[in-house]
Amino acid sequence: MAKLYSPLNLALREIRLLSLLPGDFADVIHCQLSVVSLDEDPAYEALSYVWGDARQKLPIILNGENFIITKNLESALRYLRDEHFPRHLWVDAICINQNDIMERAQQVGLMDAIYSKTKEVLIWLGREQEGSDKTFLFGYDQPEDPKDMALERHPRPFCFDGGDAEQEAIEMLEGKVEEHIHKLCQLGFEEMLKYHEGDDIAVETFAFIRMLANDEHPSEMFITGTISCRRPILLMLSRIMHRTWWYRMWVVQETILPPKATLVFGSLMAPWTMFAQAAENFEWHRNRCCKTGFAKMNALDFGILSHFGRTILELETTRKFRAKGPTTLLPLIWLTKSRKATDSRDKIFGLLGLVTDWRGKNPIRADYSTNSKNVFLATTLKMIEVEESLAILAGSLGKRSYPTLPDWAMSLEPSTTTGDYGIDSYRRILEEKHDMGSEDFPSWLPCFDIPPPCIEWDRLRRIQLYNACNDIKPASYIIQDNILSVKGYRADKVHTLGDVLIRSFDSSRSVVTAWQELARERYESDSEPAPPDVKHDHPFPASDINTNPCKLTCPAHSWHAFFRVLCTDSLPADKPVHIGSKDRTGGDQYRRMETEDLRKVFAWWRWRWPMNTSMRKGGRDRGNITDYDPFDAVGSVEDAVWSACIFRRLFITEKGRVGTGPAMVVEGDVIFALEGGSVPFVLRTKNEGQWELVGDCFVWGLMDGQGIGKEPDILQLV
Repeated sequence: MAKLYSPLNLALREIRLLSLLPGDFADVIHCQLSVVSLDEDPAYEALSYVWGDARQKLPIILNGENFIITKNLESALRYLRDEHFPRHLWVDAICINQNDIMERAQQVGLMDAIYSKTKEVLIWLGREQEGSDKTFLFGYDQPEDPKDMALERHPRPFCFDGGDAEQEAIEMLEGKVEEHIHKLCQLGFEEMLKYHEGDDIAVETFAFIRMLANDEHPSEMFITGTISCRRPILLMLSRIMHRTWWYRMWVVQETILPPKATLVFGSLMAPWTMFAQAAENFEWHRNRCCKTGFAKMNALDFGILSHFGRTILELETTRKFRAKGPTTLLPLIWLTKSRKATDSRDKIFGLLGLVTDWRGKNPIRADYSTNSKNVFLATTLKMIEVEESLAILAGSLGKRSYPTLPDWAMSLEPSTTTGDYGIDSYRRILEEKHDMGSEDFPSWLPCFDIPPPCIEWDRLRRIQLYNACNDIKPASYIIQDNILSVKGYRADKVHTLGDVLIRSFDSSRSVVTAWQELARERYESDSEPAPPDVKHDHPFPASDINTNPCKLTCPAHSWHAFFRVLCTDSLPADKPVHIGSKDRTGGDQYRRMETEDLRKVFAWWRWRWPMNTSMRKGGRDRGNITDYDPFDAVGSVEDAVWSACIFRRLFITEKGRVGTGPAMVVEGDVIFALEGGSVPFVLRTKNEGQWELVGDCFVWGLMDGQGIGKEPDILQLV
């Protein structure tokens, strides 16, 4: 090992490159290591991949000696090897001395330069026959079937690069789809999951993605036709999109930083831009011109397509966010919370190469000699310093954010759609809680290694819209025993709780209806007026009195608050987004609601639960409440509500306010406006003068500084 890895000169920004020597597909893999300086602009390609199962290893010949690597990496090198010419690659598992902690940290510090200077990143998704569609259908990995491996043939390179081969593949798909795919669908469901016909289905799946990227209407394609025309291709799409690569932490910067990215799936290659454009076009068509065709699609097939779009756009959102201007670490942490890392410290270190703005403060450096808890502690304090806010304390804090679900939720069948927003992964995390190492974390310290109960980004990016602290900067600091001292103003107390909202149609309907009844009971039983700091405008113009939802069995201001709380008083901003050659409306930004927006929220309510009549007075028809098309105007409310409320509870405060907060909130918890907090926080008494942080909350009437008093309390968070 010492012969392979001589020390690297950090001052010269030295790295090692792997020369993959030419050979036939079945030959033993031979490689050479060499040292180069990034300052000399060496020509190389970078490999983005997952290491794979550490128990499955194979040898290669490196500098004339046996060198053991994982099976997945060996497969990548075998498929990427050219028959006639050497290929110069940067591969972290080989080019970094993994046994040298100091070198690992130094090379991680160069990762942004390594991936920025490469001419191209090759994204290895694995061989076509690996894995199982059951990973998507049933929520767990299946062991690799040896028969799948035996079916693998000598690879035929096939590049979707706009050439003749690509066009032939599209024509093949359009010409063969009825006859060829209908024949496959005569198989039983289990047989279909195991079926492969060489490269054909994978090629046709890539051709389908290219057709989406070309902005063809899905409603005019086979994909919204009969099941027999689409099922094999969608199962292959599921197989592609459930490779482990999509969920790893390091792939974010590995995809975003290089000037060019190419996806490699066995012998198939396609530019990343093809997948990204296809995902953007799918999201556009499914909510607008092609919504009728997609509405006829069954849950399994639509779920596969939705997962494809969401997975690709999650990375594209990060890319576009970074491209807008200076990027700090905090939004990157939020964007990537659900990603996985073998080393929990890489949940932070894997993002450092993407940060472009530390706002004049000293940056965080990768240090693998420090344990995870101290890395997370230093990161949290640095984010308070850099952001001059307590925003890092918002969102899920680790396994403390995971209450035990009711029996009916734990017994739900694994979902085949995107409609549960994380119920399956939530249950798996509950089952693994005994293996999580955050028991000794103080309540305020986020455990970044534990994914959030759901995708939180859409909710967390909205907290900048509020000003609960009235622009007061944080005055927080650490005292002994990991106690965080903050200043805050006691604003209210939790009085009555609703159930946790879980996204499935039946459960969400019952929970939200119960939330509404909770608000009704509170206001009907309260003879006193609303607190003076809760401002309520009339939800609709007086001219709409005949269709005004304010004429209900409870005071109008409660429903005003209730509707605003459901979407945290914010909706996606309508703004043009340039996609391909067209200007389209996107929702990558949120804005505070206006009075007129209550029309949209009420129309969404009617669309989502058309049989729910509990908000009507005397059963009067609300059919003409609005002319909004649910798929156009109200669709934005759908996204805003679920991202705001999923895995959270509605509560009523002692002062009659309506709010939503963490799933772990209990009656008697205290709501504080903390200095540096753009949103209120829920705290729980621990000892005299000491508090546990339960989490952030949204309380209508406390979001714009109304909770700030004359003198703050000094609070010790433990």
